[in-house]
Parts: sequence; C-alpha cells; structure tokens
Amino acid sequence: MCTMLEVSEIDSTWDAGMYEPAQEGCTYSKGYWKNHAGFGPQEDVVTVLLPVWLGNEDGDKSIPVTDSVIAVDVLVQRSYGSPSNGITKLYAQLLAAKLNIANGADDGDVADAVEDADDFLADYDWNDWDILSNDDRQMVLEWKDTLDMYNNGFIGPGYCDEYDDYSNTGSAK
Repeated sequence: MCTMLEVSEIDSTWDAGMYEPAQEGCTYSKGYWKNHAGFGPQEDVVTVLLPVWLGNEDGDKSIPVTDSVIAVDVLVQRSYGSPSNGITKLYAQLLAAKLNIANGADDGDVADAVEDADDFLADYDWNDWDILSNDDRQMVLEWKDTLDMYNNGFIGPGYCDEYDDYSNTGSAK
C-alpha cells in the first residue's frame, strides 16, 4: 500500500519494513579498562576476562595478555611501541574491544575487523610499523578506528551508561 503525507505531516504508523535487532551488552572505552585494572581505587574487572590474545594464539608475533599489568601496558600505549605507532594504537583498541566482547557486548559490527586485525598481528608487531606499505598502514588505522568507534559506543551495542561498582565482572547494570 502507498500513502501520501502532507508537508510537515508525521504518521508513525507507516514504516519501510526496516528493523534493527537489539544488540546485547554494552561497551567501555580503552580508558575505562585501563582505569579498572586494579591499580587505583576502582575494582579490577580486567583480570576475570583474561587471557586475551592480540593476534592469533599460534602467531609468531602475537601478544598474550595474561594479567592486568600487561593489559595496562598495552592500553597506555608505551610498552609495545609509542602512541604515534599505528600498530600500538591498534593493540590498545583491539584489547579494549576483546575485553568488551568477553564482558558480554555483541561483536557483530566488529567481528570482521577483530578477525582481520588478529590475522595481521600474528605476523606483524609494533616493530614493523615503519616498514609497512602505505596501504598496510591505512588498513591498520582503519581497523583501529573501527574498534575505537565500537569501544566508544558509536557502532555496536552502545556505550555503557552505568557501572556497578559492586559487580565482580564489570558488567553494566
């Protein structure tokens, strides 16, 4: 059926048959995860979500994140390169995304980026940034940007509005 609306008329009983399914969970930024690793007044909600691999488990250059000390090292972007290194930036956003996923956030919007980044990081690490082609650098930065958008709630299930300080898992209320 068709309908005709007058200028400025609103009729919310019609739609285009579009449906966006609800996504599960919510996400936190890399800063949240850094600040909730047990080294300040906040509870450690990171350790229960580990281990996490940056790269594939069998990758020659993959990094196993097995405790909150390593997690914070990755998230502050100083131990595995510098903040100006694209792979270092990718490590931080990938770790935050994997922590969000382990914490129950739907990964549908970033699953391909996570898989592609893991495949890449199995063979390349922060020491390789300067020898990458411009195309490879651009690809790394695109993955980093996608994961950053996910972690900050611009894509995916959305950013967590509240944190339950009494939770052992860091799950949103």
